[in-house]
Amino acid sequence: MSAGRCDAFSWEIARPSHRPGARADGGMCASRSAPPSRLSHPEVVAACEPWALIDLDADRHPDWIERYQVEAYPTLILTDPKGNSVLEWVGYLSPTELQRRLELATARWPQLARWVQAGGVEATLRWAETANELEALEQSARLFRLVLRQGETDADRARAQLGWSWVQARQGNCEQAIRGYRRFTKMSVGDSRLERVEAAIDDCRNTRQRQERLRQR
Repeated sequence: MSAGRCDAFSWEIARPSHRPGARADGGMCASRSAPPSRLSHPEVVAACEPWALIDLDADRHPDWIERYQVEAYPTLILTDPKGNSVLEWVGYLSPTELQRRLELATARWPQLARWVQAGGVEATLRWAETANELEALEQSARLFRLVLRQGETDADRARAQLGWSWVQARQGNCEQAIRGYRRFTKMSVGDSRLERVEAAIDDCRNTRQRQERLRQR
């Protein structure tokens, strides 16, 4: 296990940084098998600066894989100082996209950290919605499902149902998004995000149709 930078990790755990100029409330940034060319990009290195990183070999540290339930590579994880996963991004990201997401996550970090520490349904919903905004879609879906199981009111469950449907549409799971949307409409609860979710479902359908036409050629 050795200290590292974002341009040097295969599977890395970033702990709160104590380096001069680094954020005191930073967390963890984790990945495995991420292309070095992407991670050595100057803008990406700068965006990683708030995070103190530890380089781990995933094959030699299966306990970390189990703890964070990593199922695909590359996976990047940001944690709070206690090691709780706050944001997770699965799949390859270009240097520009990775830089953008890290900068957005750093800007939203104080809010995210408060919601993770607060617990409860409202905090979990805000956490899930922010994860969706920051395109941590797999994690956002898990959080919405948690509220669907544990929500205390119909309004909580309806809000989670709509959020989950939105995530499914963004992931290209059109049928699941439509089923979730229909369940939401049966709840008869208004939500300001409704038009955005409907647009995401339409985009999902249109993308699926274009893909089908390309396969038929």
